[in-house]
Parts: sequence; C-alpha cells; structure tokens
Amino acid sequence: MAVKKKNTDSDPSGPKKTRERDIRSSRRAAGVSVAIAIVAATALLIVINVISDKKNYRCDVETLGRYRLSDAAARILDQMDQPIRLTSIYTSTESDRKPQDYLPRVRDLMAEIARRKDNIIVVNVTSDREKAEVHARLRKNLDEAASGHRKVIMDFQILAGIQGPQFEQLTRQWQAYSSKGWLVQFAMPKLAEAAMTAGRDDLRTTSMELRQKLADASLPDYPGMVRHLSETLKKLRDSLENLSVGLRQLASLPKEASKSRPELIEAADKVIVAISRASEKLGKKDTPVPADPSAALKEFITSVRAVTGSAESAARRLEKFAGNGFAPYARSWRTVRGTLPDRYRRLAYIATGMAEQARGIQLAAKVEFQKKHIPQIRDGMLKFDAEARRIRSAVEKLLKDLTDLDEPTKEIFAQAGKDDYLQAILKPLNDLLARAAGAGPLDEQKELIQKIKQDNVVLVEIGSRTGVVGFDEVWPLASRPEMGRIGDKAKKPKRVFYGDMAICTRILSLASDPFAEVVLTYFEQIPPQYLQRRQPTIVGSIYSGWLQTVRERLERANLKISEWNIAKQDSPPKPTDNIRQVLLILPPPEPSPMPPMPGMKIPQWSPDEVEKVRKVIAGGTPAVFLAGYVFPRYTRGIPLPGYYGFSEYLRIDWKLDVKTSLRVIQAKADPLNPGEFKLPIHTWRHMRLSTFTDHPVGRPLKARRMYLFNACPIVKASGKAGSPTGTAPARNEPNVEVKDILIVPKHRNEMWAISDIEAFIIKVKKRKPLEPDRKEIGGDLLGPFAVAVEASRKIKGKQARIIVLAAADSFTDYYLQDTVMLFREDGTIDPEPPPTGNVDLLINSVYHLIGKGEYIGAGPAIIEPVEIAPKTMVVVKILFGLAWPGLMFAIGGAVVLLRKR
Repeated sequence: MAVKKKNTDSDPSGPKKTRERDIRSSRRAAGVSVAIAIVAATALLIVINVISDKKNYRCDVETLGRYRLSDAAARILDQMDQPIRLTSIYTSTESDRKPQDYLPRVRDLMAEIARRKDNIIVVNVTSDREKAEVHARLRKNLDEAASGHRKVIMDFQILAGIQGPQFEQLTRQWQAYSSKGWLVQFAMPKLAEAAMTAGRDDLRTTSMELRQKLADASLPDYPGMVRHLSETLKKLRDSLENLSVGLRQLASLPKEASKSRPELIEAADKVIVAISRASEKLGKKDTPVPADPSAALKEFITSVRAVTGSAESAARRLEKFAGNGFAPYARSWRTVRGTLPDRYRRLAYIATGMAEQARGIQLAAKVEFQKKHIPQIRDGMLKFDAEARRIRSAVEKLLKDLTDLDEPTKEIFAQAGKDDYLQAILKPLNDLLARAAGAGPLDEQKELIQKIKQDNVVLVEIGSRTGVVGFDEVWPLASRPEMGRIGDKAKKPKRVFYGDMAICTRILSLASDPFAEVVLTYFEQIPPQYLQRRQPTIVGSIYSGWLQTVRERLERANLKISEWNIAKQDSPPKPTDNIRQVLLILPPPEPSPMPPMPGMKIPQWSPDEVEKVRKVIAGGTPAVFLAGYVFPRYTRGIPLPGYYGFSEYLRIDWKLDVKTSLRVIQAKADPLNPGEFKLPIHTWRHMRLSTFTDHPVGRPLKARRMYLFNACPIVKASGKAGSPTGTAPARNEPNVEVKDILIVPKHRNEMWAISDIEAFIIKVKKRKPLEPDRKEIGGDLLGPFAVAVEASRKIKGKQARIIVLAAADSFTDYYLQDTVMLFREDGTIDPEPPPTGNVDLLINSVYHLIGKGEYIGAGPAIIEPVEIAPKTMVVVKILFGLAWPGLMFAIGGAVVLLRKR
C-alpha cells in the first residue's frame, strides 16, 4: 500500500512552531546576555570597591560649602604629620541634643577628615558600653600621666590612717586637763580640744571623699584631689603650729606679768592718789563747805584734770602689757563693767566731765549757788574713788591669775618649749605638702578632666595631649533670623554646624606652638585687703579678673596670654620665644576728681599712659581696643559725657570717633503706629546684632548668634590722621584706612544710638512711644554706623593696625556665663544658653592682626531670609496658591479630553 506524504507547506501549524523556536532562542540569548551583564556588573563593582578602598575620589557639587571642609580646616589638617585620634561620644538623652539629630553630620565630617589625611583615626561612640571603654582607656593613660599625683593621694590615705589616732590621743590629753588649771582662763584647753577633733574629722572626711572620687567611673580630677588634700593638710599644719606658738607665748606670760607688776600697781595707785588730792580741795563729805568756794573749785579743777592724765596713763600701761597677745584673752582682763583699759578711760572721761562741771559752777556769780553744788561734787568724788579702788583690785587679781601656775600647766609649757614638740605629726605632714606642691597641674590633661563628663563631645588625642570639643562649639546656636521670629515658640533652638573649624582648631592648638602672644593691657592698682579702707581701688570699667572665659578661649585658639599693667610697668613684657604680640586693651579708669591725701601716692590715668600705648603700637605691635558705652558723670548735678581714656588718641591718630556717650539700642516697630517703636525688655541687656560685613573678621560670623551689651557707635572722624606728639604721617605715607566689621545698616530703623539715657529710660518706664531724637546737635545717631572696625596706617614707615570693638561688656565673664532670657510677647520667658560665641569675634580679630587669616573658619553657610511686603504676599499667594495650580489642572483636563476623541 502506498503512503501519501504529508504536505507541510500547506499545514498552518508549521510557521507557528517556527516562531516558537525563534522566541525560545531569543529568550535564551537574552538570559545569557543578562547573566553576562550581571557577572560583569558584579566584577566591576568588586574592582571599584577594591580601588576605592585604596583611593578616594570625591566631587563636591554643593555650592554653599556646607558639606565639605573649609579651606582653613583643610590647611590645618595638611600641616599635621603626627598620629591623631578623633572620637565622637554622642550619647546624650536630652530632648534637644539627641544623637540621631546631630551625630550623622559629625560622623560625615570626621569621615571627611580621615579621608583628608591617612594619619587620622576616627572612632564613633554611640552606646554607653563603648563610652565606658573609651573612659577606661583614657583612665589608663591619665593614671600613667598622673603617677605623681596618685602617689601623693595614696600616701595621704596612709597618713590619714596613722595621724587619725594621734589626733585622738591629743584630744584625750586636752580633755583630761583640769577645769581649774591655769590655761582655762584663756579657754585654751577647749580650743585645743576642738582643733584636734576637727583635725581628726578633716582627715577622715577628706580620705573618704578621695576614695569616692577614685572609684568614680569617669576620669578622676587628680590635680583637684591633690589641691583638696593640700588644703586639708595646710589647715592641720596651721592648727598645730598655732597651738605650738600659742603655748610658747603663754609660757612667757607669767614672767611678763611678774615683771610688769610694779609698774601696773604704781599706775593704779597714782590714779587713787590723784583722786584723793582732788577730793581734798573741796573737803571731806561731813566737813563745812570752804569759805571761798570759787578758789576751792579752781584748785579742784586743776587737780581733777590730773586724774584724767593718771587714768589715761594707767590705760596705756595696761595696753602695753597686753602687747604680749594673750593677756586680753584672760578672764580677769574682762569684767562686768568692761575691760580694764576701758574702765580707766571711762574714769578719765568722767574726770574731764567733772572738771567742766566744776568750771561751770565756779564761773557762777553767786556764792550760794557754788556752795550748794559742792556737796554734790563731793559725793561724785567718793564714787569716783571707789571705782578706782575696784579697778586696782581687778588689776591685782589679773596679775595674780597670770602668775599663779599649776604643775600640769608647767609640764605642758616644758613640752611645748622643746624643738620636737608635735614634730611627729608636723614633719610627715609638711613632707607630703611639699610633694603635693611639686606634683604639677597636669596641663595636658586639664581640659580632658574638666569636660569629659559633658554630653555629645568630640575627643581629640595627639600623643600625650588630649582635648575635648564641646557640643556648643560644634553646634553653636544660630542667629535669630534663622531661628524664627521673637514670638515663635520652638521646641528646641536651631543650631548651625561649625564642626570643621571647632575640631581642626583644637587639633592645631594641641599639635603646634602658639601663634602669638595676646598681652592683656590694663591700668589697675588694687591695694591689699587690709589697706582697702585707706587706699582707693583703681580699676577701669572692666576688671582684668573678669576675663577668665576669654583667656581660656584664646589659649584654646593657640594663643598665649600675658599681662601688662600700665600702672606698674612702662612697657609690655618681652615676647617669649620671639612670637608676635597683640595688645588687648581694656578701658582705662577715670581720673579721680579729688587729689590724693598728703603722703599717699596713688597712680592716676593720664596722657602719659596713653603715650606708652601709642609708642608700642607705633612700633608695629597691633592692638585690639575694647570700648563701649560709658554712663554719664555728674558735676554739681550737671551730666557730663562718660570718660574713655583713649577717645582722643583714636580720634587724632586713627580718625575713629568712638562715641562712648551714646548707647546702641534695639527696639521693635509698633505695628499700630508707624514711625514709633517699643523696647523688648531683653534687648536692653542682650541686643541681637549679626550684620557683619564681608571683612575677613566678621564674614564667618554672619550666621552665628551674637548678643551685645552696652555697645556704642563708631564713626569716622573728619580730617587726616596725626598726633600732637609727633606721630603724624609723612607726606609720602598713606592716610588711615578704615574698614567696617560689624555695622548697624541704614535700613535697620529699629536700631539707633541714644544720647539721653535718662530720658529714654523714663519713656520706657512710662510706656511711652519711642522714636529717635533727630536733633542735629545733641540728638540721637541713626544708622549707618559701625560697632566694630579695623584701622590701618603707616607710622614712620612701619605698618600699624588696630581693631576697635565697641561692646566691651559683651566679653566679660558675667555676660558670657549668663543665661540669655528672652521675654516673649505672650508673657513667657524663653531661656537660651550664654552667648559664648562673642569670643569668636575677638579671636578672629587677633588672627587677622597677626596675619593668620587663613585660620579663620569659613563659618556656617547662611541662608538669608526673604522679606516680602504684606500686599505683595497676598498677590504671591493668589498667583502661586490658586492661579498656577488651577492652570495646571485645566491643561491636564484638556489633554484628557483630546485623547478621548
């Protein structure tokens, strides 16, 4: 049978199968391609990661510079060759300092720093366990550096265990002293017992406190502990030495009393004899009155005046005897009617009064009147005589008590007279004190010990030196425009990031020598405390001791601090290590209107002192002047402008008119009365001003929070610079060049400088509307004017430069450590941290003057707020809030309709 061949060409399923085969083939090809692409991508990723582990390539396309190292920070890091370890410890639990809000930015910065230099190790601590490990490592390093301190502390613990029983034994000895013993009249046994008991208790308490501090998990303050135990040891030493010296002085008192007895008794007898002689002039009590009472009274007056002299002499002799020091503490020295010298002086006073009374009677014309009063004088003289005899008896008792020694007291005096008395306790105590004084302050660890307990810090370690960068340094508060309006209530204050310069500046100060020496220049004369009632204290409006915060910040900025007291030195101290100096000049004191008392030499500020400063600046030493508003002086009720000792110098030599009689204020526009203002109460003390120019000193601070107090305006004086003392510029030298740093702009209508502070305060108290006094003469000063300026000129071929900061009170401790209290419109108070950022203006000024402007940080990037008028804002809201979205919706609907058709 023949089989018929199937015709595939006419079979419709053939092309279908072919298509399926093609699809399967293309899918396999696509799968292979995908697999190859995945393998290639994986290999490329591995290669890139291996390369990037060795090399880092970064392209920064962010234009504001907020996420990269500033040029100054990069320059600092490029100079560092030694190994550096950075550790961020962000473990705070406070609501406004949560690590999740602040740590990421710090971590990114530290990673950027590590990429910059291979010798920098970065560690991020985010848990209490990691924090404890860091503290344990630091504790180990600190223990090694403070081996001398630890040995002193350990030896004190041993000494406390040994001397505690010794003090107890001394206490028991004094408790056993007889209550009738010779020393009881001076209360010496009780005093000695109390001193020994206090010594024992001080040893126990200090030893216990030291053990508690050593057991603390954080870093012990070894220098502070050594200071504490030194204070305890000094107290014990002084107590023992005072006891020893007191007993030796008391031992000589009986001999002195025996020696002085004849003289004291003789003086007492002379008083009684003088009273008897005066009484004889008027006769005895029961005898007839003298026939010539006037003559008798005249003789009586002469005699009774002799009583005054005898009583005064007796009082002086007793006080001379009391010069031993312990006689006035004897019980017999003090009686119910007063001390013995006081009783004799009372006798002298009464005798003088009786003489005056008798003179008045004697001058009376009538004899009967004279005879009538003589019996009264006789009665008074009898009482007078009785008192003199009672005082003599008291002197006898005093001398007997002082010379009648008992045997136990003699034994105590014999022991106290030996050279080795109490030396068993004093010698080891003094030895330990000497070793404690030589332990040193541990300057390299000082900052670590003080700040390691703070929350959210960055630890900087370079060799054996360790520094800590605090949270407020890395995250300073933002300027108020960025924080919102005054009436806004924010959950937490806004902060700006300043970590690159805060950390890198700390690295620089730990790793390099000081850039310059800041010479704190002032005029002060502070007498010792015991002379302050007789000699005045001469000091300017800012005492040099009020700048501790500034001193610490300058030292952390790699600047050395020295002092020049113009009242005692004609020139500043010579620079150490040949580094450049910068004068930081405080306001001088006002000359006293009253001349000093005869024989008293009191330094006074004068043009001669200005000449000393002028000479130093003319020699090329730059200076920063601190000035500010000065309250008016009053002469016979007439107010005179406040005194600033450098006003004339700055005006003549530098063409800067520092108007210290005007005070810059910051008001607030009254929305209901255009052109009128109100004064927010907090702005009187904390005036917000951050309108810095593009000057290198102020540009980095535009976004920083800056509060000023008692600021005054600075304007440029007319004419050319010169000086009547010979520092006028030569013809070929340029004139003064003035550059503004911080200004009050013209458009800041709410800020001006007031001339009459009393009238202004009265308006504020009475809640009257405020507005500038626009009088041409004696009126207020409107913007623009400066609050901080730089001036430069050439003096005899040398370039001289100064900076004037006209808000001196803004740099004092009491201002930089004072919480900023912002009073809101709704009556609430919003506290802010102290304005410590003010010091950055001072640091930047010093950097600029010494030619280290490259180390001035770029500062946080500032985004200026856009101010839109209310009417314009309505148009913007309608246009972009309604019209533009409506237009987009209409266009979209039209497109949908067209597609349906």
